[in-house]
Amino acid sequence: MSLDAEREAEEAVAAEEARRTSPRRQSGGLLQFAIKACIIAVIVSASAIFIINSVADKFRDVFANASGRPFWTKVERELDHAAAPESDLPPEQKEKLLRDIHVIVARWRPFLDAVSSELQKPAAPAPNQN
Repeated sequence: MSLDAEREAEEAVAAEEARRTSPRRQSGGLLQFAIKACIIAVIVSASAIFIINSVADKFRDVFANASGRPFWTKVERELDHAAAPESDLPPEQKEKLLRDIHVIVARWRPFLDAVSSELQKPAAPAPNQN
């Protein structure tokens, strides 16, 4: 290869490298990133608004009848049903539930006792977090 051909090849490589790393090229990448970030932000915001509106509608539906005469009528009906003899649990199921409760209490009692004893102590200043 001749000296001129080598020089031309080197200049072509250098020109390509300069084009790839030029501020204009880099700002184009930054602009493209900013556009993509905005699109994602809009999609996430729209999704969040949709989800929040759906949840708010469900809460409104659930709690719309949570007051007044219909609410208290339903409470009275549910209490009557729960107190009815036919709603009672079979003795075997009651025994099993009581055993389960005793096991759960036995497992958690040391933690609850520790929390209770800590709550009985006078409040101490918070440790320095530095």
